[in-house]
Amino acid sequence: MHFASTPTTAHRPEAQRAWSVGLVVGLHAAVIWAFAQGLMPRLPWQAPPAPIATRVAQPEPPPPTVPPPRAEPTLQRPVFEVYVPPVLVDPAPSNTALTGTTTQVPEGPVTVTPRLPEAQPGTPSGERSTPARQSAALLCPVMVQPEPPASGWEGVAQFTVQGTVQGGRVVAVEVLSRSGVADRRAQRALTAAVDTALRSYRCNSDGVFVQEFVFRPE
Repeated sequence: MHFASTPTTAHRPEAQRAWSVGLVVGLHAAVIWAFAQGLMPRLPWQAPPAPIATRVAQPEPPPPTVPPPRAEPTLQRPVFEVYVPPVLVDPAPSNTALTGTTTQVPEGPVTVTPRLPEAQPGTPSGERSTPARQSAALLCPVMVQPEPPASGWEGVAQFTVQGTVQGGRVVAVEVLSRSGVADRRAQRALTAAVDTALRSYRCNSDGVFVQEFVFRPE
């Protein structure tokens, strides 16, 4: 005679374990389905998404303003008027023949003194006669106007100078008289300008001449 066996307590844990496995499998399937459908809310153990760094484009700073170039003050050089007195030509014929250049040179202020008489045959041989002064235009056809200095002065400056010509060049300059300028510095500057101009002359013969210069500042 056979009797039906009733479940014992030994079989109950296996049934519970099978039920737990099925529950876990079903839960995983539900989670996978929820992820696939996008309906799964964020779980508390999930890390929050990393913040997206946004870079705000800053406007470029304007280029530095360059100041306009500073205008340098220009120094205007004073203009001087040089008075040129008429040329006095010695009526006595010159024994020296003039040769050479056809260069046209502006006439400088010239003063010619009368030619000194030549020594007579009876003059003792030990005495030296003073060389006759001639016109600067006759001795030196190429003349240069003196350039007045930049520093101004008051009044009219007048210079009378004597030039000695040797070898076609003025080798010595002597100031015979000066007037109209009391400032020593202006006197030296004007004297240097006259000396430089005379030493730039080109002469055809040797001799001595006297020339006058008049400076009028404007």
